[in-house]
This record gives sequence, C-alpha cells and structure tokens, in this order.
Amino acid sequence: MLTLLLPTALWADPTSINSLSSLGSSGDYVITQDIDASGFNASIATFSGSLEAAIDPATNMPYRITNLSAPLFETLTGTVKNLVLEDVGISGHGGNTGAIACTANGAARIYNVGILSGSVGGTGNTGGLVGLLEGTARVVNCYSYATITGGYIGIYCGSPKFGDMSANKTVTTTATGCTFGTFFGAGYGGNSYSRYAPNNRNWVINIPGKSTDNKTYNSWNSWVTAEYTQSYSGTYGGVSTQFNYQFLPMSDNETNVARLFVEFVKFSLATTHEVTSTLNNCTIIGNFYGGGSLGKVDSTVTSVLDSCTVYGDVYGAGYSASLPTVEVDSIGFLVEPYYYESLGTYLAGVKGPTRTYTWEHANAIGIDKTNHILKSTEDLTTLGSVSGDITLTLTLKGTTVVAGDVFGGGEESSVTGDISVILQGKTHVLGNVFGGGKEGPVTGNVTVTIEE
Repeated sequence: MLTLLLPTALWADPTSINSLSSLGSSGDYVITQDIDASGFNASIATFSGSLEAAIDPATNMPYRITNLSAPLFETLTGTVKNLVLEDVGISGHGGNTGAIACTANGAARIYNVGILSGSVGGTGNTGGLVGLLEGTARVVNCYSYATITGGYIGIYCGSPKFGDMSANKTVTTTATGCTFGTFFGAGYGGNSYSRYAPNNRNWVINIPGKSTDNKTYNSWNSWVTAEYTQSYSGTYGGVSTQFNYQFLPMSDNETNVARLFVEFVKFSLATTHEVTSTLNNCTIIGNFYGGGSLGKVDSTVTSVLDSCTVYGDVYGAGYSASLPTVEVDSIGFLVEPYYYESLGTYLAGVKGPTRTYTWEHANAIGIDKTNHILKSTEDLTTLGSVSGDITLTLTLKGTTVVAGDVFGGGEESSVTGDISVILQGKTHVLGNVFGGGKEGPVTGNVTVTIEE
C-alpha cells in the first residue's frame, strides 16, 4: 500500500511547560512542575507530539497532574510517558473517554503512566487511561486506580495488554454502571510487537539515495534484506517477522525520503499479581473473566459482581491456554517500489507471501525457519493461569443475573490454588454452576456456597 506523508520538522529540545494550556497539537513537551488542571476543561483535539514529566528531585517521582476534569486528548497518535495523574474527576463525557485520550490509534504509545485516584466516566468506550485503543497503538507498563463509571468498553483488561507488572504492584478495578463487551480482570498477553526504523534514505529517486549511516544500497531489496533478516535482536527483545515502508514525496520530486520499518515479536504472558475486580450495576454483553485472556496471574484473584447482568458466562479465572500464531513476511519485495520521474509518482511495492509460525518453549528466543517455529523463553503451559486462590462472589442488592454458566475456574486455563464460589441473595444463574473450570484444570480445593 502506498503511504504519502508530509515532511516532518527536525528534532528540537522539548518545550518545558507548567500548565496544560501550553500544550499544542504537535511538538515535544516536558512537564517541569506539578500541574493543577482544575481549569482545563477542553480536550486537545489531536496530539501527534510527545509529552512526559520530568522527575521531581524532592520526591524522586515524576511531576503530577492533579484535578483533571476532561481527557487530555480526544485523539492521540503521539507519545505520552512517565506521567502520574491524581484526583481525576471526569464524568459525563460524550463518546469514548479516557483520562489521557478518548481514542489512541496509529503510532500512539503510552508508557509508564498511572492514575493514583479519582474516577473516569463517559457515554462510549470508557477506560482509565484510554477509551478506545485502535490498530497498532500500545499501552505499556501502566496502571489505574480510578473508578470507571458509565460508558461502554468493548474489551477491558485490568492490567497491561503486554509486559509484566512489577512484583510489588497489584491490580484493582472498580466499575459502576458500565457496559462491557468482555471483561478480563488481569492482562491480555500474547504476541507483543516493537518497531525498529533504520535511518531514512534521503534524496531518493530510486534506491540508493543518501543516509546518515553512510550505507549504500543498489535496490529496495538490498536495503530490506540488510535490515529485515528474520532473526533475534537483543535490543528489541524479539524476532523480526514483518517489514513495512513509506514514501515522503517533496515538492521538487528530488529530495524525496524513503522509510523502512521492521517489526519484532516476542511472546508476553503479561504477568500480574494480586487482582481485585469489583463491579456494581454493570452489564457484560459477553463473558466475565476474573483472570486474564492469555495473561498469567501469579497471586490471588478476587471478583465481586454486585447487581450486575451478564449475558455470557462468568469465570473466576482466565480464558485461554491456546497459543496464538504469527504471520511472518517473506524477505524482500516480489515487485519493488518504483519512482517514475516523468510523472512524479511512485509505484507501490508488492511484498511476498507470509507464512504462519507457531510458538514453542526454548532456552533462548529465536526462530526455526525450516519448521516455521518461533521460540520463547516464557512458560507456555501457564497461559491465562492463576497460581493463587480465587474468590468469585455474586452479590445481590437489586438483582444479579447470569444468562450463561458460572465456573469457579478458567475456560481453558488452569488454577493451582483453591477456589471459592459464593452466590448471595437472589442471584439468578440461568445456566449451571460449576466449582471448577470449563476445560481448565484445578489442582486445589473447590467450595461453592449458596446463601440467602
């Protein structure tokens, strides 16, 4: 696919700010003191730059934003990192809602960002940090202790999509009046991608062009094969499995720029620790999982559904013990991109076919090209597992209704601790109640208690 981009400015030192009113729609910003955001009530429409907080020397922690009453950005395509929010108070926001961004897409990245306290409420997809995460946007090593109120969330994960949480961190989700498609109390897990961008080729008619790395290539494929090798990189912690490219045409049709992107994949268990989920007056269209999708929980899981309606099944533990596959690009183009000088246009390149690779445990990360296997050092037998005890409580103040079945354990994933399922009040389960899992094994004791 042909992608046309406008040229970007050269890198410059970030702009120091002490007020959110100083933020623009692009550029690089660093917060240099705590910011009281009480007067910030109009989100920035689109942000493609970078925002981070400097370290407060008095606390050795990032400077904080307090009293935020509106999402920072309606749409985020840039980067936000090393930021802490406190006493967030966002309510009744129309559409998708999150404290950092209502929607994050494209190259959006949110790293090391957390909410210490407060609440976030909206009428659409609503989450602590991001309302709707689309495409290749990523949220990494983040957390939220905010209460989520109202709104619809298609897939909710209480902990990171990818990446393990620190050993001393817990996951706590409190939601009131929300509607979820599928709820996971812990992490998502699975194929985790990172991107490497070699130096641009400048003044491109057709490759070679020029570059600051002083490397010369006589064709697009010689460039691709030098950078995309289907091999492990310690820098990116994974195996290169895909490549993409872009053209940046200039008005003179001579100083054009070509870019190459290489995607590295590794398998992430998104390991979390103690997980607590408390839902009040919420609706879940699909299934509820106290644990993760593929994400592992190495401590206890406690889930309380109070006056909720679940149209699917309820699981005290996680979802899947099945490994995802990875599509791996062939090396090089079948048809190379080409620039027609007389027309001032580019012919898009055509990549070769992909092959489907599967994951296998090994002592080192790597790739077996003969047998189409990707190797991971993660314990792939613990997908979606819970190693601590599980308490699943269905509590009634109004009426809690489960249209499907209730399982104390996981759908496919295992539980090595004890399970306690407690049905209180006038809880209605239209299906069956099982103390253990659907297909996932349970090695501990199981107790089911039904109380008036």
